[in-house]
Amino acid sequence: MALKKRVSKAGQYYDKIADHYEEDYSRDPYWRLYHDITWADIKRHLPKDKKSLIIDVGGGTGFWARKIAKLGYAVVVTDISEKMLKIGKAKAKRAGLSKRMFFTYADIVDMKDQRSGRYDLVICQGDPLSYCSDQGKAAKELVRIAKPGAKMIASVDNFFTAVHRGLAYPGMLKKLPALEKTHVSDFFDIHPQYNFLPEELKSLFQNNGCEVISLIGKPVFAHRSWLKENPDLLRKSYNKVLALEKKYNSHPSLVGSGGHIQIVVMKARKKL
Repeated sequence: MALKKRVSKAGQYYDKIADHYEEDYSRDPYWRLYHDITWADIKRHLPKDKKSLIIDVGGGTGFWARKIAKLGYAVVVTDISEKMLKIGKAKAKRAGLSKRMFFTYADIVDMKDQRSGRYDLVICQGDPLSYCSDQGKAAKELVRIAKPGAKMIASVDNFFTAVHRGLAYPGMLKKLPALEKTHVSDFFDIHPQYNFLPEELKSLFQNNGCEVISLIGKPVFAHRSWLKENPDLLRKSYNKVLALEKKYNSHPSLVGSGGHIQIVVMKARKKL
């Protein structure tokens, strides 16, 4: 039986912006920095065996999956937005990657069409864990589909950044008590998002039998508010800023200051 499709507010939003989703991010130097930080972390954990099977959960148009497929891996891309998947297929075809990229609808909280213990690496970028309807169920699903001993790399929205945004925009201050209580924000009525504390994200996976490998903030220094005051500084000193970010973004004192938080965990190996 086909997976019953749940069109969430997030799914509707991404259907609406799918046509220009990647292009919107490519024009902004902040997101270039964010992407370079993310890719550096992902590359360190790619399987050595190019025959490994990788899944990009909530992968949308396949931005990260294309980078991985270009290195020779096979990648399955899932998403809750049909239009993002459609555009992703077209981008994969234009890039000559159709034989290594496979697109399928799935809600992160219910991936029952995906076999347990199938994937050598699970990535979850663009914050599906924050946008989904149940963070606990989603984490269980990510762990379930990973092979024993496989790694998972997930990015989420940061609670402290959400508080900062609440203070930065007129009229948002009144929404902060609800954010503090629930960790859920929807400041601009786009879609709700769950904002994690660093230790909360670690516990989410540890409670599912995973070992935490690393935790980074991205970025930890070049915040958007700083870039508004210094619009040309990142362009002029990009490599220096990127080097500083990569040098310090895993420091425990700085992870919580990141615009987003990225975690790498390993699923427990089977006992002999």
